Amino acid sequence: MIGIPVSEIMRKGVITVKKTDTVEHAAKVMKKSKIGRVVVTDNGKIAGILADKDIIEKIVANAQPISTHVSKIMSYPVKTLTPETDLEEAITSMNKFNISGMPVTSRGRLVGIVTERDLVAAEPGLLTLMREKENLEHITPEEKELMISGVCEECENYTDGLRLVDGRFLCEDCR
Repeated sequence: MIGIPVSEIMRKGVITVKKTDTVEHAAKVMKKSKIGRVVVTDNGKIAGILADKDIIEKIVANAQPISTHVSKIMSYPVKTLTPETDLEEAITSMNKFNISGMPVTSRGRLVGIVTERDLVAAEPGLLTLMREKENLEHITPEEKELMISGVCEECENYTDGLRLVDGRFLCEDCR
């Protein structure tokens, strides 16, 4: 397990369309929002997901009308994650189900979405966090109690491993 929850990288404010909307409307929403998928809702609940590849494969390639309702071509049932889902589990699920984005729900409510793009964008930071976590595993419980989270007063990086040294809070690298 990476030990980092999906909530750390998910995008909030998920763009949605209704299942009764047309594919043309959904495509315009996707273009305007510069996204490759929208979550499809029905009475406020997740009904499906529509990706740009669905439009290409099911409408354009088959010469179907863009006035087709989203519900006719959306993917469902939708696999979802929770904000607490570990990123490793999210990546495994995306690979297992061959999907490039998964909605994030909390108590049945849509709260975010995680896509391959989000994972790639977060990757450098994830490596840093994993290294810090690995370093923290070698610290005694007494030392951990003295550590706090925050911004290092020397390098200005955020860390969970600040310690007070000569009146300044410093990360492990700057101590």
